[in-house]
Amino acid sequence: ADPAPALTTAAGSWWLQAAPSTGDAIAYVLSGSPTGTPAWLDFAEGQRRFGWGWNLALPAGETGRYLYYLVPRTADTAAATALAEALSTQTEPGMFDGLTAEERAQIQNFEVQNP
Repeated sequence: ADPAPALTTAAGSWWLQAAPSTGDAIAYVLSGSPTGTPAWLDFAEGQRRFGWGWNLALPAGETGRYLYYLVPRTADTAAATALAEALSTQTEPGMFDGLTAEERAQIQNFEVQNP
């Protein structure tokens, strides 16, 4: 069995976990703007479990949403890295498809433009 996967980070908005012997990777894309970075992270080199969270203070009756992406395991670490980068910079076509205008407006960790 592989030892605990290595963990790399880029720009503080996404993290990549890769198995050393196979190159299989999964990426976690947690934000698309500097202001959307999680308030806390539990990501450490060699861990197999991860955690993150935000502190959200909204006026009564308001709704806030957080969106994150998991890039599926792939043997192509470069492809996982490229997709994570595209999602974190919000250049991946269709990344907000399926969301209503109201849902898009409530997202706190990406600067979502309505179509």
